[in-house]
Amino acid sequence: MKKRFLSLLFVVLMLFNVCYAKPVSLNAKDLVNENSRTYIEFSSLKDYGLKTEMKDGAYTVSDGKANLVFKKDTNEFTVNGTKFAMDAKTKVKGNEFLIPLRTLFETLNYNVVYDQKTKSLKLEKNKENTLPVKEANYTITKTHKKVASLAPSVTEIIFDLGAGDMLVTRTDYCNYPAAAAKITSVGKMNEPSIEKIIAQKPTVVIAETHFKEDVLNQLKKAGMEVIAFKTPNSMEETYESIKAIASIIDKNYEARALISTMKGKLAQVSLKTKKLNKPTAYIVVGTGESGEYTHGKDSFMNEILKICGYVNAGEDAEGWSYTLEKLIKKNPNYILTPQWAMDTIKTGAAYKGLSAVKDGKVVQINDDIFSRASNRVVTEGLKELLKIAHPEVIKDLEF
Repeated sequence: MKKRFLSLLFVVLMLFNVCYAKPVSLNAKDLVNENSRTYIEFSSLKDYGLKTEMKDGAYTVSDGKANLVFKKDTNEFTVNGTKFAMDAKTKVKGNEFLIPLRTLFETLNYNVVYDQKTKSLKLEKNKENTLPVKEANYTITKTHKKVASLAPSVTEIIFDLGAGDMLVTRTDYCNYPAAAAKITSVGKMNEPSIEKIIAQKPTVVIAETHFKEDVLNQLKKAGMEVIAFKTPNSMEETYESIKAIASIIDKNYEARALISTMKGKLAQVSLKTKKLNKPTAYIVVGTGESGEYTHGKDSFMNEILKICGYVNAGEDAEGWSYTLEKLIKKNPNYILTPQWAMDTIKTGAAYKGLSAVKDGKVVQINDDIFSRASNRVVTEGLKELLKIAHPEVIKDLEF
């Protein structure tokens, strides 16, 4: 009886602290550290104000607004029915079912922080993302269920959030996932068919970078809310874009799960490449008569290259612009290029002196993956880059 009373008291105090945004200490007895990760015992979650249920091999955790469902020995879990993949699998130790700590609580809108004074982990409740969503001259004031996407990254993010059924239009460039092909295409990103968009009756239009204000203004006059995001220059800006889109379509829990799983995978790869040799790599964005273009230091791909154990040879690019002279001087170990530029790089007279060309290290990559700030640059991009210079890392990953 006394034990039940103390447990109830702890829950009340937990909820009281959350209301006042005070950190809540995690009981070390509830945690298990293994392979650079921290897990929490499923049986302890009730003590933190959460509802739990174990039925038919499924372990459900709920805060009253969202249901997170985990299963044994898999990195997959669902949030309100939408599937996500963690960087680590769940585990069973003795009679305890263990869940990766950060993914669980970050999805539930907590920061997991280490307290230097008490040498313990604490939970800090975050403020919920709320409307309006503002970007430059555009503002979204309400949530929407019918979306017109005018950018491939937007389309991918909406599918990743489990909301592909909300999309009523896409562009010709929105080629992923495969299910996107079933959605009505309205043409180019910057010159879509306004008539086709209006015919599908979206209530919101979401664009990114390659758009014309005149097009968005016409759609706004037709009664739709519109917003246009700039291309993220970092992974942190990518997370902010995901959160903003999620707020527009009321998928905040799913966004936090997506971001947490992305961060977890990046952290694990970074940890495994930290002490490895770092070859230089140059990513071709544009080449030939139009000039040289690449990902510079102010791009999310600069981060991805570093995490995967490379030095970005194009880090000193001015915006996206580079020069052939700089490329020759840098003489990178690898040149990573989309299919359309392979012949130019491998056979062009201007590039024949480069070590990467002479050593057979001009490697074809999927430019869709590395030009779109979305989950795919993590789930597919990391391994595509690792297999080129650090294939030994892949076998140690759980995703």
